[in-house]
Amino acid sequence: KQWYQRRVRAGLKGFLDEYAPFSHSDLTDSPCRTSRTTSKVQAEAFERNSVLQLRLLVQYSVEALELWRELCEYQFHLIAERLPTEIKEDLCRATFRDLVVGGKQITVALINALIERYFGDTNLTDALCARLREICPNLYGAADLKTTKANELLQSAKHQTNKTEQNLMLQKSLELYKQVTVRPIGDLQSVRLGVLL
Repeated sequence: KQWYQRRVRAGLKGFLDEYAPFSHSDLTDSPCRTSRTTSKVQAEAFERNSVLQLRLLVQYSVEALELWRELCEYQFHLIAERLPTEIKEDLCRATFRDLVVGGKQITVALINALIERYFGDTNLTDALCARLREICPNLYGAADLKTTKANELLQSAKHQTNKTEQNLMLQKSLELYKQVTVRPIGDLQSVRLGVLL
């Protein structure tokens, strides 16, 4: 564990930091570029874009590894048991490349299963959400955090016997859902509006 953390955080983070100055704004024409040939400028833009894409790939890979390590610390087999059958089958067939490049649905399902496993323990859920935001912010963003809080309120409302408290929880949950402006379809699986019906 210690070796992994040192190698990944030092080596790959060094790469990410080194290429952090590149941005899409670097690709725009500047006065000094006007004297260059068009093909040279295009080649330079293509190279910078390639470096940016490589940087993103490395960043997503690091986040996927960090998420996987976190899942293992929270007993992966118990988390995987909570997944729908279709996602379990996809997970069994998936390679690391699949998870990083196109496995958003699987990673979202794993994150949701991890968090839902600890619903009811608000302190642990809050700490877990903060940890996920720290180690994999591209996989678990601010909108995901609000959705998690809304889901947790829905679960609590389901078990609440006091109707006034239940309605208050439902109202808070609804307000959090309204704050989430854009939600990928995969994340909607965690929204279980039918829990109260």
